[in-house]
Amino acid sequence: MREAGSAVIFKNNRPKYLLVDLSQEALLELTDDEKIEIVAKRILEKHRKAFEELAR
Repeated sequence: MREAGSAVIFKNNRPKYLLVDLSQEALLELTDDEKIEIVAKRILEKHRKAFEELAR
């Protein structure tokens, strides 16, 4: 369990859901462009070798 209004819900003794206080969740305050930038960065990092090969 985290502080600041968040709770983890377990199913079959494993964490399954995260309940958050929407007024305190910074990710929800990002603009759409900021969210896209975060996802694009993750994809680039995950597939860096493939992108480098395509760049040749």
